[in-house]
Amino acid sequence: MSRMLAMQTCNELMLSSMAHLNDPRKTRSNMRSIGLDTSSLTKRLRSLDLLRVGEDALLW
Repeated sequence: MSRMLAMQTCNELMLSSMAHLNDPRKTRSNMRSIGLDTSSLTKRLRSLDLLRVGEDALLW
């Protein structure tokens, strides 16, 4: 399970970091110098429930 989650996370990071290559005119202020669309990444990680998993781990 954790290996699959790690693979999904890597895929989402790659997709988010390459999203700007499809249309460079859509470069926004929330993109960092490496081209990572942080809002897109956050949405993708939320869809994997990784943000919630991290918060739940802090409760233990």
